[in-house]
Amino acid sequence: MNRVDALERRVRELEAELCAARAQRGRVEDSEARLRLAAETSGIGLWTWDRATDKVSWDERLCAIFEVAPADAPTDYARWRALLHPDDSARVEAHVREAARTGFYGEMEHRIVRPSGEVRWIHALGSAALDADGAVARLMGAAVDVTERHNLEEQLRHAVKMEAVARIAAGVAHNFNNLLAVVIPNIDAAARTSPAVAAQLEPAREAARRAAAIVRELAGFAEGGLRASRAWHEVGDLARGAVEACSKTFDPWIRWEVELAPALPLARVDPSKVEQAIVNVLLNARDALREAPGADPSIAVQVYREPERVCVRVVDTGAGMDDATRARIFDPFFTTKGPTSGAGLGLTAAYAIVREHAGAIACASQPGAGTALTLSFPIDEAPSLERAAGREGGAPRGRGERVLVVDDERLLRRVLRALLESAGYEVVEAVDGEAAIEALARDGGDIHVVSLDRSMPGLGGAEVMAWVKRERPALRVIGYSGHDKAIEGVRAMLIKPVEPDVLLATVRNVLDAP
Repeated sequence: MNRVDALERRVRELEAELCAARAQRGRVEDSEARLRLAAETSGIGLWTWDRATDKVSWDERLCAIFEVAPADAPTDYARWRALLHPDDSARVEAHVREAARTGFYGEMEHRIVRPSGEVRWIHALGSAALDADGAVARLMGAAVDVTERHNLEEQLRHAVKMEAVARIAAGVAHNFNNLLAVVIPNIDAAARTSPAVAAQLEPAREAARRAAAIVRELAGFAEGGLRASRAWHEVGDLARGAVEACSKTFDPWIRWEVELAPALPLARVDPSKVEQAIVNVLLNARDALREAPGADPSIAVQVYREPERVCVRVVDTGAGMDDATRARIFDPFFTTKGPTSGAGLGLTAAYAIVREHAGAIACASQPGAGTALTLSFPIDEAPSLERAAGREGGAPRGRGERVLVVDDERLLRRVLRALLESAGYEVVEAVDGEAAIEALARDGGDIHVVSLDRSMPGLGGAEVMAWVKRERPALRVIGYSGHDKAIEGVRAMLIKPVEPDVLLATVRNVLDAP
């Protein structure tokens, strides 16, 4: 082969190598483009760290995750470490040291702190490049922002925990309510023996009522997390509690006048919120007296009934307000007491609470004539009539009608039996929903009314009521529950614990209704 042929052959070989190199470069560029597309699509940021030069390189996506401009991205290990969350820094550094020693960079999650102060969670993983001696020369890896997933996991863990707490609360509320439903009727029965005994038992009765209110709130939490629990309450009792709390802490020179109308109707309210609204109004009255106490500094609290409403009126003998001030008293952050005497949210909160209960709040005031604030709440006639009947006309008696008492609590069945039989009724007991259906199926129409517990093992009140509507639609049923969630289809709904006169009035009203 002459020299020319050899040169031509070498040229052809070089052309083939060049084509191969171009093809390889195209594949590399295509692979890099795919990698960039995958990283951008998945939100993955890429990094490298050369150990010999301590040079750190970030791509644009990683800069976006850390919320730094590419020009401000860390160029060495120390600047990268400064962006780690202080509580995670030691753990991440130990992970990197282990990777540099072993060549294995496993997955991990940790927090970072952006320059703005925002904390984010990232999921990181990497690999190592070795030098000719087998030592780790370079670490490289990827990171993705997983803050949203981490937050969702935290929310799920919290939800699971709260569900467990709610289940415990439901069990405690159910059992404690049943105990109170036994205690209160027995206190009432003992109180009837003589006025002296009644006076001695009044503190115990009031304590039992307050315990019942706490249990209702606990049951409301069990039903809906931190949802407010509403039930039928005497607003007068709530006003009395607010006055008792405030009178112990207010200035001793303030004179109190409290007037509660008898036989007040019930309102369906969240007791803690309504009591807080009344306290806020009382605090406003106290501050008015502090600013201008006058000759006879006093706070008068009146609770009375108006058509379809029960009202709480708080009157102070302070300096009063002009029209411009009175028009702004419910505005957020409005106050006349100066910057160190409150945020101006007390009456705003009271206004919000009353409106949340579909009520109304009004103010009447004139300079030099004090101030009167009135909170009003809607009432419900049905439970009001039951309460009034029990208190004013005495407990209505039965005429030999048969009452089926359905409850899984033995002591409560015993109390209800004694109460109903003493009032002239005949009582049949059922320990659960299955026993109730069996009793109704064989009674031949001799049972006139049913007292039905809502929550029982096995068949609950709703399932028993479904059977009644299907098989005995004319049968009269009174629901009995530890909170305000009704049983669909019942003629009346009583909330445990219920006062004996209210129970007897309800039974009589349901039997006598058309």
